[in-house]
Amino acid sequence: MAELEQSQLAEQEAQREAARLQKQLDEATTGELKQIDQAARSLLELNEAQTRRRLIDTELYSRGWDIDLINGKDTEEVRLEVEVDGQPTETGIGYCDYVLYDIDNGKPLAVIEAKRTRESPEKGRQQAKPLCRLFGKIDWPAPGNLLYQWP
Repeated sequence: MAELEQSQLAEQEAQREAARLQKQLDEATTGELKQIDQAARSLLELNEAQTRRRLIDTELYSRGWDIDLINGKDTEEVRLEVEVDGQPTETGIGYCDYVLYDIDNGKPLAVIEAKRTRESPEKGRQQAKPLCRLFGKIDWPAPGNLLYQWP
């Protein structure tokens, strides 16, 4: 009988230990999920300038474009805030957030319209359309990490 009681006590202790360990695991997982959630939320809260620096600039760089990540200056391939005429503004002047150029012939290849991460991609597309018509190229409204192209 004593062995049986001892075995039952050991089993109960093992179950308590398993429950304690499971609780620790659940708490650790919850903490990890909270960190992931917070990181995702902070990504969604980027303003336009942060979207440019953290998402668009780094994406262009990772794809081989010569972009000035340190000072944010124009390069031969990537020009920022390019002034264009014929825009629906009071003065008729507007600006392309980014224009990507072919370094062999100096002609524009693409327009990128940056938007804060919470903005609708459609808003960027509508804003980029008249800019693209000037160049006859594609546009890339980039709210966060969404990519849309139109021939």
